[in-house]
Amino acid sequence: MTENKGRPDLDSLIERFEEDVRKRPTPDELAAAERALRGAAALPEPKPQPKPRANLVIAPAPPVVPAVQAAAASAPPIPELEVLPADIEGWWNSGQRVELELPGGRVHTIFTRVLGTGPWLTMIHGFPTSSWDWVPILPHLARRHRVLAFDLLGFGDSDKPPAHDWSTFEQADIVEALWKHFGVAESRVVAHDVGLTVALELLARQQENRLAARVSDLTMLNGGAYAAAHRPRPIQVWLQRPLVGAVIARMLSEAGFSRALAEIFGPAHQPTEQALHQHWLSVARRDGSRNYHRLIKYLPERRANAARWEGALDRAEVPTRFIWGMADPVSGAPTIEVVRGRRPGADIVELANVGHYPQLEAPERVAAAVLSDDQSPGPAAPKDVGT
Repeated sequence: MTENKGRPDLDSLIERFEEDVRKRPTPDELAAAERALRGAAALPEPKPQPKPRANLVIAPAPPVVPAVQAAAASAPPIPELEVLPADIEGWWNSGQRVELELPGGRVHTIFTRVLGTGPWLTMIHGFPTSSWDWVPILPHLARRHRVLAFDLLGFGDSDKPPAHDWSTFEQADIVEALWKHFGVAESRVVAHDVGLTVALELLARQQENRLAARVSDLTMLNGGAYAAAHRPRPIQVWLQRPLVGAVIARMLSEAGFSRALAEIFGPAHQPTEQALHQHWLSVARRDGSRNYHRLIKYLPERRANAARWEGALDRAEVPTRFIWGMADPVSGAPTIEVVRGRRPGADIVELANVGHYPQLEAPERVAAAVLSDDQSPGPAAPKDVGT
């Protein structure tokens, strides 16, 4: 593979980071880091929950939103919903860890789960969680697609090498390696949060005729599509600071993590303690919390490569849809306003009162929107104004 465009910017960032880490944080910086976590750390740990059943049947099929009624009416019969595990340990046990060789001889082992039949559909999750995010909608998608879900490097049950220099470019290499491993020549892509940025790097490579497979269409859930509209949470800001970020990672408890994650859900769709516990297990797996501050590097990387990735989105010729939680405090309604300004007539499905995790907060509506056959770069889709 030829050298990725944008790497000089990334190398410059790395040099500055390496210089910064040699500096000791000031007392004021350390005090600020402690204040960022003090409220969270004081919270009690979540109460133990009853052990869930071994398996969970997710049903019924998602209701069809008005925008897709016509297509659904003529659709052929589809298989029954697949039974998926009810907890993240069962999810990991139901998949496999695949060893991949990346450009330059790097080798990483990545958790993957393939289910369903039909055209390929690749799911790329966000920070700070894992492929477990997709479980509420996967049974619906798998009735029409062969779905590839996986944990990005550093997340979930994938490798979490200590002191690793994480990069969006490397995560895109991993997607390409997975496609090669499974013989994927063409795939739809659904991406969320940092996964959205990975998808835009894949799209940029496709536009440069450097992608071995083909992205047939792209569906994006809340994330930093346009860096200027992104509003990072205070903990994300502090995690980017040299040494201070490492202090926060060491101090982070399950209670602190749960509090920060719940804050980006919509008020009407707050996660349960048991749900938050599952996400914490994905962070703690393979001692991953030690890398928490390193994984956040995608934020400055987005800024450094804005012309490349935002330009790829602006030039996108493949069908592109935005399924968006408008109540997201990080990348909600303001991001969609930028999208409309940059992409007149964009295909947008607005989810009122939904926060940063549409696939967890409104899974039925998200599944229906992903499965809609009318996705196109043409006129905008009708708003979803439900709760």
